[in-house]
Amino acid sequence: MDSIVQNYRNVLLNSVDFQGRATRGEFWNFVLANIWVSIVLGVFDNALFHPKNWPGPLAVFFFLLILVPNISTPFRRIHDIGKSGWWLLLAFVPIIGWAILLYFFVKDSDGDNEYGPIPKQISAA
Repeated sequence: MDSIVQNYRNVLLNSVDFQGRATRGEFWNFVLANIWVSIVLGVFDNALFHPKNWPGPLAVFFFLLILVPNISTPFRRIHDIGKSGWWLLLAFVPIIGWAILLYFFVKDSDGDNEYGPIPKQISAA
């Protein structure tokens, strides 16, 4: 099992790759780490800058820093289960679309597919 830091690093290294695959661990560790960092930056923003409207400058900087990985990682995650990136348009369908995407994001890989070999086997080799 890869560490959260290693998974986060993998996501950042593959941040401009919209064609490959991302494991569940990479995807969910990236999401979790971003939530943690956003909370910490929100606390610092509030303490240092007292922004009247959230977000503060630190949170905005972090958002811009991870913008591309935040877009590419769901593409690679959905590719991991053999679906096209077009399925991500379900994010615009409230509740039902989100539920379907959540199911896709937690679903395990079925094996090699048109987007490449199983990422877990690549990292284990």
